[in-house]
Amino acid sequence: MPLYSLYQMLLTKLYLIGLLLIHMSILADAKRPKIIFGNIPKTELTMSAYEKDSMAPAVVLFDYGELDIEKLVYYRYTKIKILKKDGYYLSDVSVPLFGSEEISNFRAATYNYRGGKMEISSVESKAKFTEEFIDGIQVYKWAMSDVQEGSVIEYEYYVSSESGFSLRDWEFQTNVPIAHSEFYLVQGTANKAQIFIQGYLTPNQVDENHWIMKNVPAFVEEPFIGSKKNYISKVNVELASAATMVADRSMRLPRYSIQFYNFSTDWSDVARSYRYMFAPNGQVKWTTFLEKQSNDIIAELKNPDDKVRAIHEYVQKTMLWNGRYSTGIRKKGLKPIIEEKTGTSGEINLMLLAMLRQIGLPADLVLLSTKENGFLRQDVPNRSQFNNVIVMTDYKSEKMLIDATSKFLPIEYIPESCLNGLGYWVKEANFEWIPLENPKAKNKTIVTTDLKLANDGSISVFLDYTKSGYEAKELRKALATEKETYALKQFKQVNPSNLKYEFLNTQDLSLPTKERYQFDVSDLSIKSGKSIYLKPVLFFSTDENPFKLETRIYPVDFGYPKELTYTAKISIPPGFEVEELPKAKMALLPEGGGKFIFNAVAQGNVITVINQFMLSKSFFAQTEYPDLREFYNIMAAKHAEQIILREK
Repeated sequence: MPLYSLYQMLLTKLYLIGLLLIHMSILADAKRPKIIFGNIPKTELTMSAYEKDSMAPAVVLFDYGELDIEKLVYYRYTKIKILKKDGYYLSDVSVPLFGSEEISNFRAATYNYRGGKMEISSVESKAKFTEEFIDGIQVYKWAMSDVQEGSVIEYEYYVSSESGFSLRDWEFQTNVPIAHSEFYLVQGTANKAQIFIQGYLTPNQVDENHWIMKNVPAFVEEPFIGSKKNYISKVNVELASAATMVADRSMRLPRYSIQFYNFSTDWSDVARSYRYMFAPNGQVKWTTFLEKQSNDIIAELKNPDDKVRAIHEYVQKTMLWNGRYSTGIRKKGLKPIIEEKTGTSGEINLMLLAMLRQIGLPADLVLLSTKENGFLRQDVPNRSQFNNVIVMTDYKSEKMLIDATSKFLPIEYIPESCLNGLGYWVKEANFEWIPLENPKAKNKTIVTTDLKLANDGSISVFLDYTKSGYEAKELRKALATEKETYALKQFKQVNPSNLKYEFLNTQDLSLPTKERYQFDVSDLSIKSGKSIYLKPVLFFSTDENPFKLETRIYPVDFGYPKELTYTAKISIPPGFEVEELPKAKMALLPEGGGKFIFNAVAQGNVITVINQFMLSKSFFAQTEYPDLREFYNIMAAKHAEQIILREK
């Protein structure tokens, strides 16, 4: 081993010993809970229900986490009471391990109260295993043994690493109530973290780097909530600064010093670091191998709009998204990824960016956080918040966001997972926050029906759907895997007979899709005596309001704006006449947020029903919930009314 390596190792050890002494002094003063593994009171063993939530299938009795970013160690202790079979899933535990992380000092046991005494079942070694999950991420799993209704399960473990350690956030909420949740963060002189709290619950105790929350209710996912990550109460931990050993090798025997690095003190630093890593000075710059291929694709094209479309279509059809999000390229570079024809979202969109630049069109990157990853926090300038990247380019003389990962969306639409607030546009010299939702990208469904009623109440149905945008994408995606069964699934609840169907424009993404169905059905109307009863909107109806709660804790996220127009022509059977029709109705949401229009008119032997529903925005705050709930109440009530026909 070279002399300088021995010297560096000695200094590093001395440095870590110094940090350890500092850390031990901090621990001595910390007010930590006294955790004794295996100390299970009889009251916990005999508990049959949780008094603060009698319907809960389980309750987390005690959950403690400690993150030491100086020593790169994470400790977790959890104790859970299983009350019902629906809570058994909590006995299967998973711990993600990043990079070189290892799990140690693992203990787990199940406690049952039988015959007046406690019985203990420890987790056997064969029940523990490590599973490959994603590149660079291992998942350590185990299953608790002898779990039944009334069991108490307990486990603890440490995660540590000499390098490549990943910071942990702390979630105060889960799908079951938590009696006591506590998180402690150890900072020091070298590694420091940024802390920010999110959620709708307030901790019972907040000291510096120490949080306690008691009697935490279960997190209930309300309809149209978007991502759970956006609303769950938690402590988010981001690295703010770190220290490393730096050598001055100008001397024969190198001198070492500790150098501190600050991470992203402002958003300009984020833009600067990203431009350096990827574009134009990083790996995207070295893509001249794409020059000929890119120019061949647009050889016959003159219009810049057509060129953008052609490049986008090529990448979209050539590359297969592997289901992983990223903001960049793996170390092996873009060329082998293109040869493999598969990659992450970042790799595919950086290929798109490189090809656009090769043909001389301006293109930049937009960093974002997907819905699954949670909202961006503009008050915390840190690149680790981002997990995805798309492309900004000129299209039709205006800036436009494009993405090439989905094989079922036209160029005007980025994936729904990207519609999550704001994106971070990394320009050549600076940056800009931009909305990710394209107001000109329409999501329409037009339904035209021709219904012919027979005297016995049976109906011959002729049905046409025209869908655009994300609505069309769902059809294209479904037909790619289940074309033969798709039509049957759409109408299985009405038991259609003599079903015929046709799908059009499913391959050309620039056109709306069309679906045509023809079938007979006998249970969409009721024949009673001399009367026939049927609902005015037989398909795409809102018979029940999804917003049942009087108050709403979380915002409502529909994903994207949408519009539905339903037109039905109902032919009255011979010998019958209209006795009653639902009256016309209109409802509007404040500030143009949406509208509902309904009308039914009888003329001769034909009833015409027109039903229009539109949401001009996708996100509604809690303060808007009462109006939104009443809007759906009006629509559901109208759709539940009956058309009544009576025999003459």
